[in-house]
Amino acid sequence: METYKITAVSRDVTGKGAMRKLRAQGLIPSNIYGTGEENKIFSLKERDLERLMKKEYENIILEIKIGDVELAAIIKDLQEDVVTGKPVHVDFQHVQMGKALKLSIPVHLEGNSEGAKEGGIVEHFLRNISIECLPKDIPSEFSIDITNLGIGDSIHVEDIEIQEGIRILDSKKTVICSVVLPAKIVEEVPEEEEELLEGEEGAVTPEEGKVEKESTPEK
Repeated sequence: METYKITAVSRDVTGKGAMRKLRAQGLIPSNIYGTGEENKIFSLKERDLERLMKKEYENIILEIKIGDVELAAIIKDLQEDVVTGKPVHVDFQHVQMGKALKLSIPVHLEGNSEGAKEGGIVEHFLRNISIECLPKDIPSEFSIDITNLGIGDSIHVEDIEIQEGIRILDSKKTVICSVVLPAKIVEEVPEEEEELLEGEEGAVTPEEGKVEKESTPEK
C-alpha cells in the first residue's frame, strides 16, 4: 500500500466567489467526508495536487493534516478544468484502517500476445475491477500478462491471481480481454445490378432496346 502525505490549509468560506479567490491564490477547494468523521472543508496547495496527479492517485491512501488533525483518506472525485487540465476541486473519503473499502482498481495489459502477432486484435473490455478490501491491502493496479493469448482466447475475472485479503465484486465470468480476428469488409454488389451484369432475364441489351417500326403494306 502506497501512502502520500499532504498538508491542508484550513478555510471557512464557501460560495463561487470565494472559491475563485482561493484558486487565484494557488489553493484548491477541497472537502472530506465519510465514516467516523464530521465533514470538513479545507484547501490544498495546487502544486501539491499536481504532484499527486502524476501518480495513480485514485487508490493511494493519503495522510491529510488539517491543523493538528491527521486523517487517512482516498480521493473520490477530482475535478479538472476542461481547458487547462488543472485541478479545481477535490472530494476525499475518510477511511478507517481497520474497515474494508469498496474500490475500483485499473486493469493494465502487459506484453504482446501471440494472437496479435498472427494478425489478431486485442480487445480490452473490462478496464477496472471492483473489489473490497482493507486499506492496507489496496493494490495500485491489476497487471495481466497476455503474451500467451492466441486468437480466440480470452481472459476472465476468475483467471487473474488475487492476493489474500481482496474480494472481487465483479462476476467471475466477466471477460477482461480477448484476441479476435479483424472484421473483413465485403463489398457487396446490389442484387439488381448483379442480375444485369450476368445478363439474366430483365437485362436489356442495346439491340433489344431498339424499337422496330411496323412495315405497312404497299398500295
